[in-house]
Amino acid sequence: MLGNSIDAIGQRLLNRGRHTRRSFDATPAVEIANAYLGGVYRGDGGEHVEWSTIVWVPDGDEAFDDGSHILQMDTGASVRLIGFKNMGDTLSNDDVVELTMLPDAFYSVLARCADWYHRQIH
Repeated sequence: MLGNSIDAIGQRLLNRGRHTRRSFDATPAVEIANAYLGGVYRGDGGEHVEWSTIVWVPDGDEAFDDGSHILQMDTGASVRLIGFKNMGDTLSNDDVVELTMLPDAFYSVLARCADWYHRQIH
């Protein structure tokens, strides 16, 4: 059930530092979340953004079938995570969660998660 998610973690690790969208570095999280939902789900138009480098969830796995989304951006000195649910409406600040972590801490957690999973299935 978690195979796609573990594969996505592996891709996150392989592409460390490349999950970037510099035009969003100073953009409020709620604006980014609404731009993503508008561009990907509602066809609202606006600036065309290639989202694939920063979209972490959904990753094609059944583990995330509740409308959850996580966007990840490597900003150099930190990793910026933006989480929200697609409920069909425009999001407010209260609907979006943002977390910033040091890259070494973030990628260490991912590596430990992937290692744990692989030990369980082998």
